[in-house]
Amino acid sequence: MKVTVLSAGTWGISLAALLHGKGEAVRVWEFDPEVVRVLRETRRHPRLKALDVPEAILPTNDLEEALAGSEVIVCAVPAANLRETARRTVQAGYHGQLFVICSKGIEKGTHHLPHEVAAQELGHAGRERIVLLSGPSHAEEVSRNLPTAVTVAGATLETAETVQALFMTPRFRVYTQTDMVGVELGAALKNVIAIACGISDGLGFGDNAKAGLITRGLSEILRLGMEMGARAETFIGPFSQAYIGSDGNIDIAYSNTTSITAQAEMASLRR
Repeated sequence: MKVTVLSAGTWGISLAALLHGKGEAVRVWEFDPEVVRVLRETRRHPRLKALDVPEAILPTNDLEEALAGSEVIVCAVPAANLRETARRTVQAGYHGQLFVICSKGIEKGTHHLPHEVAAQELGHAGRERIVLLSGPSHAEEVSRNLPTAVTVAGATLETAETVQALFMTPRFRVYTQTDMVGVELGAALKNVIAIACGISDGLGFGDNAKAGLITRGLSEILRLGMEMGARAETFIGPFSQAYIGSDGNIDIAYSNTTSITAQAEMASLRR
């Protein structure tokens, strides 16, 4: 299958390498031509020391070139750039391919979730072709082929299962569901609690305070999600069709010592 990955960040390149390892034909589009140059010349990503980018992965900053013949688009740009990227994808020839969103966040100003942003820009051709791929995961561990579990959510189970089959490996386990709102809220809002946990650690409040932040934070996320139409089991369930890996996985999101958001707050408070 021909796959286009939008963004050569750590997540985009890690997913591109995973798909290449499964035998897919992968092109990577990156906005920054300097990043493209470095990838082509060195076949290394500066933030993924363990990954040698395969020669068969083609980086480019020409979006039309990247999309030529593409059957699936994997969009790994930051959430703040999702709308513009989706708009440019349409201008470059989007024609209803599966559009897999790997971004986490809520759009500033509109408060729209990523699948809503993409649907507005992709139009009728893409409205039912949007699928979410969400953690709990760290890109650097995926790039090292360490065991990882993620969830994919689509408007229909059929589209989610298509993406599941595309990404699934013995070490990259993919679970499916249809609660797109719950997946996106869990992915975005857990970062707020991660920042709070970093502040707590920086102030030396200990594990009790952090445990309280995690449990109360999860409760607040659940209540908001229910008000917005999400399913409760998306946030609190075990491995099932409503897999907690929609980023309701507390350990990696809140208390893992490699959490970027937590580390940032700890560092700022220890200066």
